[in-house]
Amino acid sequence: GAGEYSISIPVTLTMAKAYGSYSSALDFTPWDELVASGGVTVSDGKVTKITKKDAILEVDPRITELASNLFTYATYTELVLPPSVTAAGKACYSSKIEKIVFEEGYTEIPAHVCYYATKLKTAVVPDDVTAIATSAFENCTALSDFKFPSALASLGSYSFKKCTNLGELPVYRNLPQSSSLGSASAFYQAGLKKITFVEG
Repeated sequence: GAGEYSISIPVTLTMAKAYGSYSSALDFTPWDELVASGGVTVSDGKVTKITKKDAILEVDPRITELASNLFTYATYTELVLPPSVTAAGKACYSSKIEKIVFEEGYTEIPAHVCYYATKLKTAVVPDDVTAIATSAFENCTALSDFKFPSALASLGSYSFKKCTNLGELPVYRNLPQSSSLGSASAFYQAGLKKITFVEG
């Protein structure tokens, strides 16, 4: 009959190398369409509001900043961030996001990006990341799936504060002796069960 209809087609996305291979059900709207429809509001490269509700959000590489509390009331469970996003305030504060993927090209994980994302279980970080900024994963109490990048040389203050499910801090490899790991209580109240420091 006459009228407008929409169809939801399930797609499988396979990602490799940058994040480690994995597949997941994908249900998202292309970025330009999100903006055009008003599902996403952008001002000078900063995402200030999101009303579109899908399972996965892949942020457009033209975006450089996310507003604080951006995902607090959104239904997204997975977030994919391009390295162009260098500022995120407390975008994931009290959100439903369970997995975040930082795409290849990141060298520093932004400050407060996952602050108080209490449902976050998995964070995929490129192995070339050298720094994790202040409070990047603070209060991510469900975070249990996290592989520390081998290039990591610096941790900001409270970067993993109260991450009570981290469990064991893996052996650091190939780090310069001048690295500043664990500066200013990076693992304060993190509930770590084991930490191994490599020779040197």
